[in-house]
Amino acid sequence: MIKVYQIYILKNFIKWVLSIGGIFYALVLTLNIFEEMNYFKNMDINFLFPFWLNFLNTPSIFYNIFPFIFLIASQFFFLSLIEKNEILILKNIGLNNQNLIKTLTVVTFIFGLFLVLIFYNISAKLKFTYLDLKNGYASDNKYLAVITENGLWIKDEINGHINIINADRIEDTLLKDVVITQFDYNFNITQYIYSDEVDIRDTTWRLKKSRISITGKPRFDKDELLLKTNFNSEKINNLFSNLEFARTP
Repeated sequence: MIKVYQIYILKNFIKWVLSIGGIFYALVLTLNIFEEMNYFKNMDINFLFPFWLNFLNTPSIFYNIFPFIFLIASQFFFLSLIEKNEILILKNIGLNNQNLIKTLTVVTFIFGLFLVLIFYNISAKLKFTYLDLKNGYASDNKYLAVITENGLWIKDEINGHINIINADRIEDTLLKDVVITQFDYNFNITQYIYSDEVDIRDTTWRLKKSRISITGKPRFDKDELLLKTNFNSEKINNLFSNLEFARTP
C-alpha cells in the first residue's frame, strides 16, 4: 500500500517532470518551426502546413532528450525539498535517504517503460507520417533525408519496405548509433534494428554489431547485417550543405 509521504513525493516529482518537459517541448516546437518554414519558403502551401509538420516531428526529438528532462527535474525536485526544509520533515516521520531514492527509482522506471514501449512507437509513427508528408514536396517521392538537432533522419522505400533511419552522427563513410524502424505498406512496424556502426560507402549498407527485434519474435544479435538502401555516403553528403554537427563525435 502506498503511504501518504510516498504519494506526496510522487506528486511533486511528477509535477517537476511535467513542468520541465513542457518547457523543453515548447522550445523544440519553437526552434523547429524555423527549419520547416525555411524548407517551404519558396513553395505555394498553406501557411499552417509547416506547423502541422512541426507537431508531427517534435515527439521523436522530444523522446531523445527525456534523460536530460529527468536529470533536470530531479535536481529541481531535491532543491525544492531542501529550500522548504521538507527533507527534515520527511526524516522526522521515519523516511531515510534510501527510501526516498527507492521511491524515485520506481517512478522513473515506470516512466521509462512508458517511453520505450508506448511513446517511442507513437513518435516513430508520427515521424513516419512527417517524412511521408514532407516527401511529397521532395524531388523523389521514394525517399527523403532531413537533419534535425537529433541527427540524421532518412525515410527510404525499397524492396516492399519503408525504413525510417535515425543516426546520431556521421563520421566519414560511417553512421554512428543507428536505429532503423521498418514498416510494411500498411504502416505496421515489422522490426527494429539497432546498430553501433553502419558502413554506408555503398547503397548496400553493412551494419555492425546489430540487435534485431522482429515483431512477435525474440530479439537476436548479428555481428554483420547487409541492408539495401537508396543512399550511400556520397549521396547523403551531397544532400546537405553543412553536416558538421552530425560528424561531431
